[in-house]
Amino acid sequence: YQSVRMGSEFWFIILGEHVFKRFSTGLDPAHLRPWNFYFVELYREMSRSRTLWLVALGGLLVVVRTVRKGWLEGSLILLWFALPISLISLGSSKLLHYAYPFVPPLALAAGCLFAWLDRAVVEVMAGRRAAPALAWMARAAVALVLLAAGPAEAYRATFPKLLVENRRMRTARDCMQRVRAFERRDGLPPTSLFVYLPPGVYQHPYYYYFRNAGWDRHETWNDEALAIALDLQGEQRAVLMPRRDYLAFLSRVHRWIGSTPKADVLDAVLLLPGPFTGCGSH
Repeated sequence: YQSVRMGSEFWFIILGEHVFKRFSTGLDPAHLRPWNFYFVELYREMSRSRTLWLVALGGLLVVVRTVRKGWLEGSLILLWFALPISLISLGSSKLLHYAYPFVPPLALAAGCLFAWLDRAVVEVMAGRRAAPALAWMARAAVALVLLAAGPAEAYRATFPKLLVENRRMRTARDCMQRVRAFERRDGLPPTSLFVYLPPGVYQHPYYYYFRNAGWDRHETWNDEALAIALDLQGEQRAVLMPRRDYLAFLSRVHRWIGSTPKADVLDAVLLLPGPFTGCGSH
């Protein structure tokens, strides 16, 4: 539909801008990463969820079976992961979610480990002529051991969060937009949002929520300018900055951490002085 409606412009944008330029140049300095970015991040995430050993052993089984027996499904699993990850690693711009379509083969590799152990248990129990109920108990025990030694802790930490609705950024954004609407109604210029997000900080979620709240991004700042934005009557405006930089600022100027209303948003703080005081919590 878009090709018929827009013609060659559609293909120029979808392939030229969003594929070629994104992977060959640095559209955003924060997206420039080393060649091994995806491998390092996947290693960290799997280590954090305690699934690294499952994937590593399962992957080894897949490789061995594929090499020794020419296993077609194993070849597809290996190519599904290795080929696209290698290709996107050649590009200059890298974001972790680019790798999401190529994570399922890692899960399949971990599943191969379980399948191999399950089959081994079946063969052992059959060789001993165990009762079917005992065989099923043994198979369930293997599954529970793998789960307990693997991602059980990650599941335990994640499931409760699925039931919690936390819309902190949306709530703060909506409140800030109401303040700006009041300013426009009173004939005042809407107060902009001072954004300090240096290169290397993942900016997408912040921009998504606050792009219409007076987004004014800077890559540098100084303590005096920040103090003015927070304290000087008539010059106050909301400030979005990494939490670590805010804490360093407080330490340098000997300022009390609760002196400015704020909202914690991901790895940043949204400072809400002056007219925005009611948009956050101390």
